[in-house]
Amino acid sequence: MQLSSTNKNILVSIAAIFVGGLCVGLGHTIQFQLIPLPEGMDFNSEESVLAHVHEITAGGWALTLLAHALGPLVSGFLAAKFAATQHRRVVHIIGIVWTIVGIMNLFNMPHPTWFMIADVCMYLPMAILGGRLARNPL
Repeated sequence: MQLSSTNKNILVSIAAIFVGGLCVGLGHTIQFQLIPLPEGMDFNSEESVLAHVHEITAGGWALTLLAHALGPLVSGFLAAKFAATQHRRVVHIIGIVWTIVGIMNLFNMPHPTWFMIADVCMYLPMAILGGRLARNPL
């Protein structure tokens, strides 16, 4: 059975976002190896997070941004590489989805203002960069 180009684009988008999410998780794993969480901070406990979030260093927040940037970068790359048609539109939609997910994530715990601004502003550009790298490799 042959998939229509629209159906292929939808499947590629879902797979690209899933793989991008795995990359964010990997980025966080590396981040916590480089800069461990504050002692006693447990992401499974809202009270623990609220009590210790102010102890996260600027370097920790910067690495969090890098981890978050991996998702849309990889997703944009995969979407541009494997979408059947309308590559640019698919990449833009993926960037918008990542932006919405990023905004929702900001409600999970307190973040510094500079982090919130940078985090929300980087998802779409990172997806576009990933898409451009896929279409025009360096």
